[in-house]
Amino acid sequence: MVRARKTLGIDREIVEKIKIISKNRGMSVAEYIRRLLNSAILLEESGLFAPKILDDARYEYILSSFRFILFPQDLLINKDFSKEDYVRVREYGEKIGRTFHEMLIDAQPFIEKLGESAGILIKRSSDLVVMKTNDFRRIIAEMIAGVARGNGYKISETEQIITIDLNKKSSSY
Repeated sequence: MVRARKTLGIDREIVEKIKIISKNRGMSVAEYIRRLLNSAILLEESGLFAPKILDDARYEYILSSFRFILFPQDLLINKDFSKEDYVRVREYGEKIGRTFHEMLIDAQPFIEKLGESAGILIKRSSDLVVMKTNDFRRIIAEMIAGVARGNGYKISETEQIITIDLNKKSSSY
């Protein structure tokens, strides 16, 4: 492939970070950027938005440390969950939310992805509303509530919904 030189305007801070990253990977800056751009182009040619895929991969990487796996919903449908299960799942979600917080990651995109994939989330301008369904998706709602609280978001709830206030984070965070 014929190479062409192109000048790009990139913030100095980003350039310095790329220099460090490429050095740590044992690559030249040009080689690192070429591989990064080639990967992004492959994703885009597949109809995917490369920045979103990278964000998703970051969440999946973090969640893998919690032994998360992709799991078919059909296997959850016939499970009867107890109140203790809901409490345990929410506590586990809080642990994940705190981890995101400690890594300076805002959990909102993860919460939205999880809630939207389960069909239980309504986005409004200043908050997220999560429905507490009477089926297997209730477990997901409890996980979302835990992640939000662990990440420092203020939540309120009724018997039917959990509301996550996007404008207010707990002062202890």
